[in-house]
Amino acid sequence: MRLFIGLLILSSVYYGADLNIRVYPDSIYVGTLANITITITDLHDGEIPVFPEIIEISNQFSVVERILNNHSTEYVLQFWESGLNSIPSLRVVVKKNNVEMYQLQSDTIEISVLSNINENNAVLKSIKPMLEFNIISPFSTLLYSLLLVIGMCMLIYILKKRRITDEKKNNTEVYRKSIFEETIRNMRSLKHPQNSNRQNTEIYYLKLSHICRTYIKERFFVRATEMTSQELGKYFQTIGINNELLEIWLEVNQIADLAKYAGQMPTMVRIEKDKEDFMHIIKSLNKIVPQISE
Repeated sequence: MRLFIGLLILSSVYYGADLNIRVYPDSIYVGTLANITITITDLHDGEIPVFPEIIEISNQFSVVERILNNHSTEYVLQFWESGLNSIPSLRVVVKKNNVEMYQLQSDTIEISVLSNINENNAVLKSIKPMLEFNIISPFSTLLYSLLLVIGMCMLIYILKKRRITDEKKNNTEVYRKSIFEETIRNMRSLKHPQNSNRQNTEIYYLKLSHICRTYIKERFFVRATEMTSQELGKYFQTIGINNELLEIWLEVNQIADLAKYAGQMPTMVRIEKDKEDFMHIIKSLNKIVPQISE
């Protein structure tokens, strides 16, 4: 008798592990997912449970997933028939150092599956409508929409204005470069009078003056070809021409007027200097950027 009691106590100490089964949710309907969790507790050091697989019964349920943990496993099942569904007994093997120590076996798991059909009317239960809620108030939505439209309009206006300004600037720079290069090229190609007589000298200074005034007319949009040298001198003062350049302008124009109208014959050295002075005036005027009117 004492030997039997001792063996019973030893067995209860050695095989002290326990098997727990939990099924959720409480209400399971046809087609919904159910979770069956098997947990082994009170394992001794080094003991590892080996969980079995649930064999599907195709006309009753399907195994969707099995999630293994250290001392538990979770089976995700989907049931296809209403009524009482039975899952055969599950046997869990407990091993230590890869040697089977003992087995724990569950009872048959019975799960009651409810139908989605109303038995009285034989129709599917109505699906619950989605819960609607507003994250942002209608006033805030309207305000944000209005601010977005205003911002888009401002962006389009700024981009359009910038594009027009860039086009004007590019066109002005191209025009400025072409008229300047053409003027310098025309001055350099203008040959000195071959015969130092009054007629050739007069024609030379007329061409030189015309080239310079045409540049001023197209560069600054003034009627330079119709203005006197004094009137152009006053205009130059308004656009910031320094006094030294203004004196050069008045001097070369005075010599050109004397050659054209008074018949005075300048020397070749003077003719060459006057041409260089005109070119210097053109180069200085080219550095001044006229304002672009909108």
